[in-house]
Amino acid sequence: MFVFKKQVEEVVLHATVVDEQGHLITGLDKSAFSITQNGTPRADYIFPQGGRPGRDRHCGVDNSGSMRDKRQQVNDAVLNLIRASNSQDQVFVVKLRAESVSGSGFHV
Repeated sequence: MFVFKKQVEEVVLHATVVDEQGHLITGLDKSAFSITQNGTPRADYIFPQGGRPGRDRHCGVDNSGSMRDKRQQVNDAVLNLIRASNSQDQVFVVKLRAESVSGSGFHV
């Protein structure tokens, strides 16, 4: 368990929930979570509707010859990241060899 101590007015916690296979679980509401302070349940927390604001995500993809047989798996992984992202996220993908060759900007 991670514990930190600090006198603050507000603590922002970000949580990602996945199932046993690592698949993202979405659509959870406040009742799916509990917050405690020193072992005492807290009911005064804010659970924002609509999730978090968008973020910029940058993916560097190894496009060298050694990745040739893994290229489809890498492409699938990047597309899964994009699909699982917040609808406000912007994703930028850069293919890398010895130097940067091209990039594709995606708005989810």
